[in-house]
Amino acid sequence: MFIIFGDKHRTEPVPDGIEQVRTCSKCGTRATFRERRISKQFRLYFLEMFTHGTHHVLECGACGTTFVTDELRAKAVDNDQDGTIYGHLRGAAAKAEAFARSDEVTDALERGKSEATRALGLAKDRVGGLMAGLLTDEAKD
Repeated sequence: MFIIFGDKHRTEPVPDGIEQVRTCSKCGTRATFRERRISKQFRLYFLEMFTHGTHHVLECGACGTTFVTDELRAKAVDNDQDGTIYGHLRGAAAKAEAFARSDEVTDALERGKSEATRALGLAKDRVGGLMAGLLTDEAKD
């Protein structure tokens, strides 16, 4: 059996990210550099399981080479889990938690609790009546 796994790199532009005109040290062209976010996603059997190793870079508009610069090293980056199995599970868990805390569920639980209390009271009365009847029958014998 073969286990197919590896990393996939996802690159996307950063909305309202840094844009600077610089000379590229790779191609020598003066071009606009734009900030991009690069994420590594662990894949198992071609399914993105989770994201790790996210960082920001500046990309040369002429040749596409990316550079990590000092102003981007300081940016704290959270691993974006959108589109991964982990992200879907985390989203489903958040929806379930929100539903469990909703008024609809709370009301249903309260109704269930009051009905269970009423049924318990009826059962106690019924058992009490049966016990009284048995004791009366034994007294007659």
